[in-house]
Amino acid sequence: MNIEGIRKFFFYKAEDGIRDSPVTGVQTCALPILGSAQTYLEAGYTDHAIRHLEDALNQHANDTQILTTLANLYVQQGQATAAVPYYRKVLAINPQHADARFRLALTMYSQGDSFTAVKELRRLLELNPNSKMAANTLAWILATCVDERVRDGEGAVRLPEPTNQ
Repeated sequence: MNIEGIRKFFFYKAEDGIRDSPVTGVQTCALPILGSAQTYLEAGYTDHAIRHLEDALNQHANDTQILTTLANLYVQQGQATAAVPYYRKVLAINPQHADARFRLALTMYSQGDSFTAVKELRRLLELNPNSKMAANTLAWILATCVDERVRDGEGAVRLPEPTNQ
């Protein structure tokens, strides 16, 4: 999967099968902050949106919505390396955060780290065994990975098929 293919995964519809797990104590401040960032984005000021979200983290360092949105913007801007610490922080706060785990896997794969991508996708499937998107992405990586240490066509075929999503 090339970087454009990876980027397409970063803005998907909820019915695609990856959903956030609820986080206890999510701060309600995220909505106005995210709204302001969206206004910057709609006006074409992506850099302002990123700075706005980074500034918001000074007061709301553990807000997973702000962290995930910021990471997604970095990926969208082609700065995947900058996104990784934000996805990891979301997972440190909430290890069951499906969206952050999936996007971290894609980001790591886009950077050539197939081992981490596979590990994160397997972990996601442990948490959400019915995720077709995670199962299909894992199967695709296992079947096509250029790294022979990761490639496992037989393992890709043996993956259980998700039942609901």
